[in-house]
Amino acid sequence: MRTVEDYESAGVAGIHMEDQVSPKRCGHLAGKMVIPIEEAVGKIRAAVAARKNKDFVIIARTDAMAAVDGGFEEALRRGKEYAQAGANVVFCEFTSPDPREPNDLQRKCIGNFLILHCSLITHPPFTGLIRR
Repeated sequence: MRTVEDYESAGVAGIHMEDQVSPKRCGHLAGKMVIPIEEAVGKIRAAVAARKNKDFVIIARTDAMAAVDGGFEEALRRGKEYAQAGANVVFCEFTSPDPREPNDLQRKCIGNFLILHCSLITHPPFTGLIRR
């Protein structure tokens, strides 16, 4: 994947990959759609294969929690698949400040790091970084 090669050559520490359909919508807006999981996993695998520096971080974000036909189970499924594909970090966008769903996702998801985020604009703040 040329993007990874170019970013590594430029000295960038990592890349953030998203699973929304292009053009991307703000994570806090309704009506988001995500690409098929197979496509997202393929992109992550390609980025991992192209990485030359083991310290180059690949962050895989999912907006499945609030996407059309999404929800907790879809976000969990994607988080697990993205981690298994080699993502160093799984980033999940949440639409509620209720900590039960992020805590549940953290317990069930695999990976080195899990970032949980809820909008600071539309909800009371909630952001967490959990080292696994």
